[in-house]
Amino acid sequence: MFCKFTQNKSADFSRESGFTIIELLVAITIIGILAGFAVVNLSGATASAQLAKSKVFSSTVRSSLLASASAEWLFDDSLGAVALDNWGNPKNNCSFFGSPVWKSGIDCVDGGCLQFGASSYLNCGNGKSLDINGAITVEAWIKFSGIDYSGSTGRLWAIAAKGYPDSTAPNKGWWFTYDNRNNGKGFTYTCFGNSAGGYAGGGNNFGGYTYTFTNGDWYHLTFTVGSSRAKLYINGKQLGATKLLSNLVLSDTSRNLFIGSYSGGPSFQGNMDTVRIYSAALTASVISQRYVAGLDQLLAKRAITKENYQKRLAESGQASIIARQD
Repeated sequence: MFCKFTQNKSADFSRESGFTIIELLVAITIIGILAGFAVVNLSGATASAQLAKSKVFSSTVRSSLLASASAEWLFDDSLGAVALDNWGNPKNNCSFFGSPVWKSGIDCVDGGCLQFGASSYLNCGNGKSLDINGAITVEAWIKFSGIDYSGSTGRLWAIAAKGYPDSTAPNKGWWFTYDNRNNGKGFTYTCFGNSAGGYAGGGNNFGGYTYTFTNGDWYHLTFTVGSSRAKLYINGKQLGATKLLSNLVLSDTSRNLFIGSYSGGPSFQGNMDTVRIYSAALTASVISQRYVAGLDQLLAKRAITKENYQKRLAESGQASIIARQD
């Protein structure tokens, strides 16, 4: 069956950003130490103060490191039927369709978030800053609701999409989706445009990459494309091998960007927080740090236990952080 169809907020980029690797690594290391130490080692007023300091520091470096950021939706606004772009210039504000619900507190990773139902999604327009070619990163925190691996009631769960890389004719753009139809567990329709055409990017996709999600758990999902090579990350760790893309056409200037949908129409169910798009391929080290930063926020608001926090750090390859904090 074929479909028809980055709180501690710092980031690091490849050399395209204009910063040296040493500068970026120093910034990331300091942020990780401050945030992790604050939320795990301390308690009470002292922990709150240290966490606040780490957030201030993170915000300061964020302004200088996000040179390649194209858009950012934190979902902290609660402004009726519009989700504001907190970074893009000009702004890529998103209109509500089907009434997503504003949430806050323990229901979110950091600040506010949006809850998507069976018939809701966002249309974020076709702004110039969303016309990205050559290199891109898309990241989001998601929490599924109603995912089913046994009842054959799955769906194509879309995080975000711009373009239509799914036709026999030459196609363009990108989709960030998880295919759970017929109890599937794959990312074939996280796909990218191909000038030679073909369904699901004509092979420009993460076919064969599988993952089983749990309803009610937060996950950090990211894909990067750079030099015609695509990588998929879940919870700070690369899933599968690097994918070499052919005849890549990443830019699609004719179609809008959607969040929670792949081409206009509902697709995602659950909560979503902090969606970011960059015109650069983030490094593996900073994607891991982005994940840890979100875990820090979840732990600080007691949305996860310390034991679960440490378990997830270890699973993402961050055992050294655990050792330092103990």
